[in-house]
Amino acid sequence: QNAPKMAQLEWQRFFPSTVEVKETKEFGRGVYAREKIPRGTEILRSEPLVHVLETSAVEDYCSCCLVAREVRDQFGRTQRALKKCKKCGFVYYCGKECQTNDWLLHKRECKVLTGVKAIHEQPLWWDKDCRGDDYTAYVRLLIRMQMRTGEGCTNREIDLLCPNNTALEDQYTPHTGIPSRLAIHYLKTKIGMPGTEEELLRLHCKINVNSFGVKDQQVISIGSGIYTGPSFLNHACDPNCAQVFEGRTLILRAIKTIQPGEQLCIAYTHLLATYQQRQAKLWNTYRFHCQCYRCLSECKQDSPYHIMYATTGDISGEKKESMMEEGFSIADKKHKMDDIYVHVLSMSIDHF
Repeated sequence: QNAPKMAQLEWQRFFPSTVEVKETKEFGRGVYAREKIPRGTEILRSEPLVHVLETSAVEDYCSCCLVAREVRDQFGRTQRALKKCKKCGFVYYCGKECQTNDWLLHKRECKVLTGVKAIHEQPLWWDKDCRGDDYTAYVRLLIRMQMRTGEGCTNREIDLLCPNNTALEDQYTPHTGIPSRLAIHYLKTKIGMPGTEEELLRLHCKINVNSFGVKDQQVISIGSGIYTGPSFLNHACDPNCAQVFEGRTLILRAIKTIQPGEQLCIAYTHLLATYQQRQAKLWNTYRFHCQCYRCLSECKQDSPYHIMYATTGDISGEKKESMMEEGFSIADKKHKMDDIYVHVLSMSIDHF
């Protein structure tokens, strides 16, 4: 059944008139084309609700606009033109304007970054072999989401993100390998994160489900962000849309021609992963099993997908060689997964 009209209007404000957001019994909330969308079309530009750089990238990019700033000295040598925050000494900015614009979200994390840096510098207490490089970025993202909850309109945006409860509390926290509730308890007791554990757990679940990896111009991951509109898109292992980035701005493009009434989908997992790897990732993070065309095809022993992506344990010996040769021939005529990657890469290059 369709969602109430007021809810649809609220969802629609994040999208252009060429698409609509609606809720169905089969897929829940999703984004659908109102008209034909040609391949390569820029569908949407979205600014992040919150975003952070990975710890390894904080010295190379402005923490506000996510643009790398470099200058050349009189000898032609490249030097970074970024200025460090004098209070925490952790984040960098390209100028006063970006520092001022980011201060609303940075002021709370600025106070606790010393504790977070201690996590970064020492092995995590639950794993002597694991250091908290990316976990530091996760903590910063959680703090910034918490800061947003105090802003009226923005707080409503957070409510629109799924899930609206702590149903995913048995998830494992990214980069830690421990249950979410235990990780939140550690943050609360050891670092002194403000707010109740239930509030932090609710935000944690939303971050796990809705965060996008932010890429630079070379399509290398440099950070994470929460983008309200794009988070409404559902998953498919054979998607018709993909996201590229211009600084911190997410740009959604069609990588196939999308027909009126067709659902817009992106990939939540790595497209080169096996069927088993994708299903495990989707269940562990999002709590659903994908039943898209590609996944259903890979389940069939004689399908081109199964032949192309079968592991040694699935098929062995001469039979595998014979099936691979035949399978690639069939797949070349019917459906080439490589096209997806070529489309995404070529549009990324053309755009920049």
